[in-house]
Amino acid sequence: FVTTIIITTITTTTTTMMLRIFALVACLTTTVTAFMKPGSSTANYARVLPESTTPTSLGVVKFDKAEQKWFTTSPATEGPEAGYGVWGTVLRAGPKPFFTRLLTPDNYEQAVLKFMANDGVGRLEAQANMDNFFENAQDWLYYRSQGMRPDYLTVKPKQVTLRVAWASLSILVLIDIVYTSVTGSSYINTLIRGTN
Repeated sequence: FVTTIIITTITTTTTTMMLRIFALVACLTTTVTAFMKPGSSTANYARVLPESTTPTSLGVVKFDKAEQKWFTTSPATEGPEAGYGVWGTVLRAGPKPFFTRLLTPDNYEQAVLKFMANDGVGRLEAQANMDNFFENAQDWLYYRSQGMRPDYLTVKPKQVTLRVAWASLSILVLIDIVYTSVTGSSYINTLIRGTN
């Protein structure tokens, strides 16, 4: 009887540990896109931009040498209010650029304005590019160096679904880790089997 309890305890502990390791690996791979083949079905390279993303004029964004900052001469059409909000950032590129935008809004705005000035594009396209740069700079730079211009502006329902699924799993694992460290029993096991 004691041997059975010991074997059951070891098996349960091993299974729980393996589930946590699997969940951690799964969470770490959620934003990896570095191994995607250019032109794969998850990236749309043939693009037609909506009218609102074309530049209104090439002189809309200027650099102020005294303040060392970029600014727009047309805030109503090319300022922050003319672009999409923080939730648009989450839908298009995920949590990393979302937090960049929330924690360092001035740096984010400067990056968007600089991209608009250097590439001669509109606000929406510049935002979408900078969101994807902050999400995965290596891939963004690779695509640029190869002359590819992926459509970062279009919200892809499949990507949104995957992000929501992975975020839910990540939050569940995080709750389990905190719950286990506080109570000594697994939150996931408690959910599956009921109370201890």
